[in-house]
Amino acid sequence: MNNLNEQPKVGIVLVNYNGEKFQQECIESINNMAYKNIEIIVVDNGSTDNSIDILKKKYPSVTIIETKENLGIAVGNNIGIEKALKNNSEYVLLLNNDTELDEYLLSNLMEKAEEKIIVVPKIYYFNPSSIIWYGGGKLNLLKGMSYHLHIDENDSEDSNIEKVTRYSPTCCMLIHKNVFSNIGLMDEKYFMYYDDVDFCQRLYMNGYKLLYVPKAKLWHKVSSSSGGIESSVILYYSIRNRLYFIEKFGVGNRISKQIVINYISFIKLIKIFIWRIQGNKKRANIVYKAVIDYYKGNLKKQDF
Repeated sequence: MNNLNEQPKVGIVLVNYNGEKFQQECIESINNMAYKNIEIIVVDNGSTDNSIDILKKKYPSVTIIETKENLGIAVGNNIGIEKALKNNSEYVLLLNNDTELDEYLLSNLMEKAEEKIIVVPKIYYFNPSSIIWYGGGKLNLLKGMSYHLHIDENDSEDSNIEKVTRYSPTCCMLIHKNVFSNIGLMDEKYFMYYDDVDFCQRLYMNGYKLLYVPKAKLWHKVSSSSGGIESSVILYYSIRNRLYFIEKFGVGNRISKQIVINYISFIKLIKIFIWRIQGNKKRANIVYKAVIDYYKGNLKKQDF
């Protein structure tokens, strides 16, 4: 499919916060790909730096949608998906803007993509660039936990086997347009974290295959340290949304799901008590708020 006229159109959706340098490097790598029938759609989720102004000047062909506020990754992706579909994209590639793509990433993904097959690549850390961040995934419905396979490993024979997998982050995921009309968009109640786990579970429940294609590669600028406000955000949403995910998709009936939720919450409350004794009141307060907000049904955006 090297001929542009033979290539199905792919809408590439990026959600931007603050990150002028990351975003430019990502777009440069997209433009350098062999696959050319693409539209880059950037949903600016209330960035406060000058990244969008620079983007408009340097990449006039990029479609930009400005939300004016941080609506969360799930809403941002949904806005981009809807724009890509409106603009007649056959496929949508959800992509983090802190990534750099191999020249043949999209070509290799498109070789395997079908209406019922969603494809994902092998993802390396940007630094060190030879270490795997994602090489397939697992999903434990009972615990409400997702796992990356081969994380922190060097390439091996096993990590290079193409296979159907159970979970992938939406860091880079190629999806046929009909998937969204069949199973819906991202669940916006998550705001951030677990929206990808939810989407993978709905794919599985509706008979879709999630295919790991190791020949397709990209590099993710994963932060080596998450401190301050960022760690508070991760801690809060990962706990609150995990409980919500179990409520939706946990093992068994409503009563058995609630038992698991109550057990996890009880363990968190014990940890909260220990953290308070140890003087780590900030962590204790965030975890307490996450658990209480879930039980109150408060699944809105939180400010920290």
